[in-house]
Amino acid sequence: MPRPISRRFHGSDRRAKHRLDVRARAGAAGEDDPPDLHAPGTRAITADGVATLERLTIASPSIDGVVLRYGHLYGPGTGADAAEIPSLHVDAAAWAVLLAIKKARNGIYNLAEPNRYLSTDKARRELGFDPSARLTN
Repeated sequence: MPRPISRRFHGSDRRAKHRLDVRARAGAAGEDDPPDLHAPGTRAITADGVATLERLTIASPSIDGVVLRYGHLYGPGTGADAAEIPSLHVDAAAWAVLLAIKKARNGIYNLAEPNRYLSTDKARRELGFDPSARLTN
């Protein structure tokens, strides 16, 4: 049986990515920073594909493209009670989608719990994003 998606990246590639991010940036990565294009191995191919999709989404003249960059998801349905940073609870991710539908402008928004790797200032300011948001029954 395959492992849950949220646990597939708990290996050395993931830790190496964080080390690369810290060395490459003086502060937390913002929405204007591209994905880690200098990642080791096949991760660089994925990062390049993501960067291309993001660029095309926000540059397409016929749509108001919005990109939501999620932290590593955890919570009900993910198979994980916690995730390595940058992390995001699935309830906060779902709430962020609703906020983006109502308030987002063309662009990229980082969505994660507070951490030293990723800035969520734009999402907090423009969407009212709160990483501690939880859905209630």
